[in-house]
Amino acid sequence: MKNKRVMAAVIAVAAASAAALAYTAADMPASTSPHGIPVDVLAASDIDSPEVPPQLASASNEFAFDFYRQVSADGGNVFFSPISMYVAFSLLYEGARGGSAEQMQDVFGFDPGPAARHNATAHAMAALNADDPYATLEVGNALWLAGWFGPYDRYLDIARETYLAAAERVDFATEDEDGKKEGV
Repeated sequence: MKNKRVMAAVIAVAAASAAALAYTAADMPASTSPHGIPVDVLAASDIDSPEVPPQLASASNEFAFDFYRQVSADGGNVFFSPISMYVAFSLLYEGARGGSAEQMQDVFGFDPGPAARHNATAHAMAALNADDPYATLEVGNALWLAGWFGPYDRYLDIARETYLAAAERVDFATEDEDGKKEGV
């Protein structure tokens, strides 16, 4: 069952990407999340005493153990970052709809309420990027968007503030050395 759930998450990424293409910024009021629920965006950079919320840690760990069981079955070395995968799929989940959103929520255990999800994610991002005298860790998230794609402004706000994700325009059709990037 878990094998199907992880595969469903991978398929859901493609489906979420395709579903997001069907919407334009004009379709979504500025005061709502991509799921149409009013939210205030919590900025990870504004959190003074960050701590990874237990429910996010638990959901991320459950996914990590399920994923590891599947990818390690063939033997060999396996390296992956559970929190990076969790955050990347959570960012995709913000733009997912219908079955894609349901499958990602099932596999990753995302909180369906945007305020709680954004709060948990912002605290996790702040905790991971917090100053530590014994270690240096900086988590980087990014969105690479096709030049013709116009995501919701609110989605970009959530990506930047909650997920600390940079957004860049990329020409995916041209195999240019610099990728023809321009800031969003």
